[in-house]
Amino acid sequence: MNETKDIIDKPKLTLSPECLTNIDATSKVAWDESYRLKRSNSLWSDDAIPYMARAIELFKMCHCHTVVDMPCGDGRNTIVLAKEMPTVVAFDGSENALSLAQKRIKAAGPRNCVFIHGDIFHTQFQDDQFDGIFCWDLLGHIKATEASIKELVRICRHGGHIIASIFAMSDPNRGIEMSPVGTNEFIYRKRYFYRFYSKEDIEALLKRFPAQLVSLDLEVWDEPGHEGFREYPHTHHSWVFNLKKG
Repeated sequence: MNETKDIIDKPKLTLSPECLTNIDATSKVAWDESYRLKRSNSLWSDDAIPYMARAIELFKMCHCHTVVDMPCGDGRNTIVLAKEMPTVVAFDGSENALSLAQKRIKAAGPRNCVFIHGDIFHTQFQDDQFDGIFCWDLLGHIKATEASIKELVRICRHGGHIIASIFAMSDPNRGIEMSPVGTNEFIYRKRYFYRFYSKEDIEALLKRFPAQLVSLDLEVWDEPGHEGFREYPHTHHSWVFNLKKG
């Protein structure tokens, strides 16, 4: 099932003009429903992503005190951040996800975490509010990527760091159960938007912001299946970038 399929000649998914225009809004609803779990207590793995240890090391080296986990999802990465950083904000567009994250973090013990429901494009945070921003597995699910990164840069303080991931072209899941809707853009199971990027794509995108690209690395890791969403073990390939606001 993990074998990458030939996607070049696949017909494009037929979607209404309204759906294509509002892909980000449609995806937001789909993700909120995905966190309405029936068989488990978390959508993702019980463990934080492997890169989490590296992210915390970077935040500590840069003397970050207030860090936002955006999106926090069911809290698997937020727990580790909250145990290692002074103050953490768990932010997500899904109320169902936030409910899971709150239960998970309360059970784990940290009491230095604030939970906020909001919109990635209009977070309503102040300019330069956070020392560090952790943004995992969100940007590749957003069609208006530039607008979302612009908002991340706005709320990051000068000298602060944004650590984020975005799907790589080499991801072995690319094209599986997906229908093309644009250049390197897909809809998975008619609900979830995906965009895959080459290294050159990412470098060109990040040059548009008043920030320094500190590092850009390819991260590969394995994941177990998820309830109602790619329910078989699979491998991820993602670009991870560290952006320092100028």
